[in-house]
Amino acid sequence: MSSKKPNRKSKIDIVTSTLTNRFKFFKKGIGDNHFLENLDKYIEELKFTKPIEINWQKESKILVGTKKKGTFISPFSWFLPEVARYGHVELILPKKETETICIHFAATGDQGFFKRRYAMAFPLATKGIASLILEIPYYGIRKPKEQFSLFLSTLSDFFKMSFGTVCEGLSLTDYCYKKNWKKIIVTGISMGGNIASFVGT
Repeated sequence: MSSKKPNRKSKIDIVTSTLTNRFKFFKKGIGDNHFLENLDKYIEELKFTKPIEINWQKESKILVGTKKKGTFISPFSWFLPEVARYGHVELILPKKETETICIHFAATGDQGFFKRRYAMAFPLATKGIASLILEIPYYGIRKPKEQFSLFLSTLSDFFKMSFGTVCEGLSLTDYCYKKNWKKIIVTGISMGGNIASFVGT
């Protein structure tokens, strides 16, 4: 004769599961089928980097040097939601002149400039390296109103975000090259590292 132990769920497990599973990615399904079906054609366009011009605001002095923000028309703007069609960047310059700049891409959920500014750009500035931080499509001020936080509404939104970020990354490296930066570095953590690997190759 065997006795089965009752299947008791921990209250902590229940609370944790409830809190973490309230919001989901792709709650509206696949999304833009036409875009996904033609993704291979759009990927071919990555071979041709599109030039951009950045409209810079007035710079401000900070502890490690100077900071200024800028905007540009995304080279991928025709497929992005209206709020995401302008790219937003933050430039951190060290106190001494430098020929090296690092372009930072966002990890999953890294919205705004704050984390990358203080965790990466400021320490690099103390070593004489400039930083260009990109606010990627569908995040922060480029997030559609119907999207909750980092939770992309559709699968096609994810591919548009990824493809758009790679396009913008390539254009930013081209911009830096034309502005006579001698050493251009691309970096990121998690999703940002994946984007950097595409841009860097």
